[in-house]
Amino acid sequence: MVSFGLIGVGRQARWAHGRAILHSGLGRIVAVCDADEDLARRQAAEYGLPAERAFSRYQDLLDCSEVEAVTIGTPNDLHAAIVIAAAQAGKHVLCEKPIALDTAEALAMLEAVRRAGVRHMTAFTYRFVPAMRYLRAVVQAGELGTLRMVRSRRLMDWPDTDLGWRQVRARAGSGDLGDMASHRIDFAQSVMGPVRRVQGVLRTFVPQRVGPDGHSASADVDDWCAFIAEFEGGSVGVFESTKLARGYGMGDQGVDAFEIHGSEASARYHLATPHSLEIGDSGGTMCTVPVPDSFRAPIGAGAPLSLDPGEAFRENQMYEFIDAIRMGRECSPSLLDGVRVTAAVDAVLRSAQSGCAVDVPVIQ
Repeated sequence: MVSFGLIGVGRQARWAHGRAILHSGLGRIVAVCDADEDLARRQAAEYGLPAERAFSRYQDLLDCSEVEAVTIGTPNDLHAAIVIAAAQAGKHVLCEKPIALDTAEALAMLEAVRRAGVRHMTAFTYRFVPAMRYLRAVVQAGELGTLRMVRSRRLMDWPDTDLGWRQVRARAGSGDLGDMASHRIDFAQSVMGPVRRVQGVLRTFVPQRVGPDGHSASADVDDWCAFIAEFEGGSVGVFESTKLARGYGMGDQGVDAFEIHGSEASARYHLATPHSLEIGDSGGTMCTVPVPDSFRAPIGAGAPLSLDPGEAFRENQMYEFIDAIRMGRECSPSLLDGVRVTAAVDAVLRSAQSGCAVDVPVIQ
């Protein structure tokens, strides 16, 4: 059993971190931390922990010798300091994305975990959708031939309400670009290779959002983004992401479509059908192909989880993290993947500001 401390216990952490740890049967929660002391105490009680294991300062949680690994689900501007401190305390780290506000912060985090020799993981959850796992295997097997093009669309319909820290650039870094498009950049790089050049356009269509008290709250991050990416091997990609696509629904009800075109065949993924791909070769049509069971079962588990498909892949992520800790191997995706995505996001931000294409640095 791996003993966890949860740093940040908001909705995402409870849903994708805490519940997944308990469901795995391979981990246990021994401490929680949140700046909201009441929330920390409530979550500690829900996990059956004594009151003294509910902290408001992450430094105090890291002092607990029983904690072997931490999950970090705080606002983005706090990630770097917590990851570095956790690594120095010898704790394995799973950090929500985007891992940092900029590339310099992300590189400092990567240096800290490498120096400490701890396992480290970026929470690019969508990598664990069975259809995405299978799509990566299809590409690696060479079934699509030489890769040429990738296309990604993430479209949702959210109300124009206050998003809290997520709509403040100083705390979030960016808007939909870092929140949703970052997942698709990560997956594209995992199959196409590193992004080396981008040209992007960002918009903030809703600069004032309505708070719960009815007052207006300013937003200075993008709520729509689009960019063209050139990959190291010569392939290209087109990406679009927004939560302002009226009629598309929220969350998994929205459109999450990702397709790859090669010299021999094309493959298309939809989050709405997580257990199948569409594949078509030259001169043919796109045909539905079921995902083999081996891509539905989490890493380190013997069989697929008996959960709704829209929830199972989020828990599959935690199996990967726990298995990497138990086996002493590298996590996938690691913080290195998080740094590479941060570098690409930074380049899109600079491109949108300058109106010019921007190179993405090589991160090793």
